[in-house]
Amino acid sequence: MAAVGRAFSVDAEQRVALEVVQTLVFAAELLERHDVVFGPAVDGGYYLLGVRRRDPSDPSDPSEDDPADSPSSSASESAGGAHPALFRGVPWSTSTVLRDSIAAANGAGLRVAPVDALPTLRDVDTRDELAAWVREAEARGGHPLIRVAEETLAGRRAGDGERG
Repeated sequence: MAAVGRAFSVDAEQRVALEVVQTLVFAAELLERHDVVFGPAVDGGYYLLGVRRRDPSDPSDPSEDDPADSPSSSASESAGGAHPALFRGVPWSTSTVLRDSIAAANGAGLRVAPVDALPTLRDVDTRDELAAWVREAEARGGHPLIRVAEETLAGRRAGDGERG
């Protein structure tokens, strides 16, 4: 019976990994046609931000003329060549982060993938959100990461101390 339990656990973990990989691959495919893709979160924020690298030699690239955005500037290098306009004027930790980020991207002339192209998921920013995720996952029949989440909520890290 223990072998069956281990086999189910591995399959469930593989399923979760496959879902993550599929989401990332689809986001990358969206970036072939768009400058920005967001993975919308239930709380009005986003769990994923994909940004096409800017090409300053391309006149159709909607880069700003701000010298701080120059590809040779350290600000641009630290942002990986991303579009700094995405992060300006966005009130963080609010229920409008996604909406405000999309507005910033549109204002910078960036092509934003449809917001419903990726699944809306719960991101976890706080202990209360983690507890809510555990309750939802248990109600849906479980999830391979519930034990890790419960250990986190109990103040233990996975792999520390005794196992239950």
